[in-house]
Amino acid sequence: MEHPRVRIYLDDQPQPIIDQELPAESSLDTSTLEDGHHRLTIRAQDKSGREGVEVIPFRVHNGPGVIVTGLRPHSIRRGEVRFKVDAFSAEDPC
Repeated sequence: MEHPRVRIYLDDQPQPIIDQELPAESSLDTSTLEDGHHRLTIRAQDKSGREGVEVIPFRVHNGPGVIVTGLRPHSIRRGEVRFKVDAFSAEDPC
């Protein structure tokens, strides 16, 4: 291998979203991703072809924020459960 390279993969995609010589600088537009958990797998090769791997999990939250009152995660309830739900986004007026 002539030049050190980096290949960056998103989730389980077989093709890299980035394939560049090192050093590399890039960005990821999360607005194209579904909300939820994702993972970048970064594979860097040096001049001799040896590879280093770094996996970075991250979470995307582009959708509206959700507020639930009257019900907490993992709570134990019985009978009728009453709760209130509201949602907001950065575009909502103050």
